[in-house]
Amino acid sequence: MIDAHVHYVDQATYGPLMLAHGIALVRDMGNNLDEIIARRAALASGEIPGPDMICAGSIVDGDPPYWPFSEASGTPEAGRDAVRKLKAAGVDFIKVYSRLPHDVYDAIADECRVQKMVFAGHLPDGLPVRRAIEAGQLTIEHMQGVDQLLVEALVPGGDPSNQISVYAAWQAAGEADSATLAKALAPLAGSGVTICPTFVVMEGIASLAEGTPDQDPQMAYVQAPLKAFWGGEQYKGFARYLVPTLEGRRRTLRALHDAGITFIAGTDLANPHVYAGDSLLRELEVMQEAGVPASAVLQAATSTPARVLGVEDRFGAIEPGRVASLVVVRANPLDDVRALRQVEGVLDRGVWRDRAGLDALLAEAQRAALPPAESPKIDGVAPELVALALPGEIVRRGTYEFKFGTFPAGTEDFIVVRESEATTYASVTRFGVGGPENSISTYRMKADGAFAGATYRLADDPGMVGTYTMPADALRLDARMGDETQTLSPGGPFIFFGPGVSSNGVMLRTIGLGAGASGEVVAVSVGDPDWHMDKTQVKIERRADEDVTMTWGVVTGAHHFVQRYVTPGEEVVIESWVEPSGLPLRIVMTFAQGRLEAVLRDVTPGFGPIAPKE
Repeated sequence: MIDAHVHYVDQATYGPLMLAHGIALVRDMGNNLDEIIARRAALASGEIPGPDMICAGSIVDGDPPYWPFSEASGTPEAGRDAVRKLKAAGVDFIKVYSRLPHDVYDAIADECRVQKMVFAGHLPDGLPVRRAIEAGQLTIEHMQGVDQLLVEALVPGGDPSNQISVYAAWQAAGEADSATLAKALAPLAGSGVTICPTFVVMEGIASLAEGTPDQDPQMAYVQAPLKAFWGGEQYKGFARYLVPTLEGRRRTLRALHDAGITFIAGTDLANPHVYAGDSLLRELEVMQEAGVPASAVLQAATSTPARVLGVEDRFGAIEPGRVASLVVVRANPLDDVRALRQVEGVLDRGVWRDRAGLDALLAEAQRAALPPAESPKIDGVAPELVALALPGEIVRRGTYEFKFGTFPAGTEDFIVVRESEATTYASVTRFGVGGPENSISTYRMKADGAFAGATYRLADDPGMVGTYTMPADALRLDARMGDETQTLSPGGPFIFFGPGVSSNGVMLRTIGLGAGASGEVVAVSVGDPDWHMDKTQVKIERRADEDVTMTWGVVTGAHHFVQRYVTPGEEVVIESWVEPSGLPLRIVMTFAQGRLEAVLRDVTPGFGPIAPKE
């Protein structure tokens, strides 16, 4: 089977669950570009368990975009650049989104034709569905466009671009007969566009307003960061409006079939109460409940998406030459698609997994979803940092909180350790589901501010340590991870950045810029995406000092820095407000994928003038 709309953010649970439910292929509809390209390769090679994948990489959206994993495209040329960049990165198709200006959408469609790429996704706000058909959009998600046609047919005087009219149309569809709905949708028949309804994501979000969805047994397979994301404010208002539209959406599934419109099954996995594997079965069951014949329902998750997505040479049928992935069930799903829940075994690329093996996968996913055992802090210090056994006295400790846009994105615990001739900043950085891997890093500086060494390691593999040193007789950095080595020459003054936030401020201070001054240095960075060093030229400006309000009070005279990194095709701007002793109070990073903010939420008094909590 094929799930044609996922956001594959949690390999630890998604891989085992997909296999256990017999899902052979997923279409990822938007994710961190580098990570999803790597995950697609690891799935294909069998390095990690799970289905095969095709992916869009970053979403192409307007400027500013809605999601952080987006290519912000506010002009037609920016849209064309995004298409070329993503094609070069190796994505399978382009995902378009809601905030795109219409002229940018047109440019993206044209560039896709030039680059021989297909594009799919949302309709930009206010874009007529007929224009998307003319542009050649492959699939439209969530029955967008369908709602426009329902407004025209069922809401006298309604405006298809107005959400009030759209909600009215969905409610009217809940009372309309199948023939009326099929007639309304006739313009889509034979148009070349395919609809991916994703009923289950609307049902899942609506459940936030309807009752107690957290009692669903499938919640046992959901990791805590994803649960926290589902409970965010961004969904609660939308949930109330969705509830009265569900019956109309359900009836429209039958109308798609009756009107001869091509449709495929997808779930929008990663959104509230959409569950890996289980929700695809629920999507198919709702189609059957709506009156779609079982044969057409099964085709929506097998042969039809294989054909539409251009992978029918490998998927969608059982015949020589195609991937040997299939599911064996105990009853005939042509009689009742609910038989897909009676799985006897799964053939995964030629490897047979019996019922016992599938139960083991479910148990694996459930274990992965358990929250990690809470290791209590020791005198307020994270145990990962205590384990470093750094020499010297801990003179400060605290915590940063991260946000991507409005969404919580993780935390960082840190300590500052002082010796007689050096100071070490150590941090453990924990990102949420879909973010970079959790890591532990240290940065050591001499009393005069000069670089004295650094380390970087993944939190789940602390035995593999990347170490960074500078020989006394040479301006070069040497790095080692296991048996691998790397040497890099900064070529002049430099600052060293790891994933830890706490050391960034003191490095900026070592440049020696006065208020109103600017300069240019080399930035050496590690931890993105791995232990290897990269260098980039960075322009740094120190603006006038400011008073910064924190949760514990006002910090006076904070230094305000602006850093500008220009890399091929992208500019990254980082603003930092640093207390006079060198500890960052707030950092805001703006880049093509969105906006990441780190704010100091908890800190002990120590050296320097920072105000203690009362």
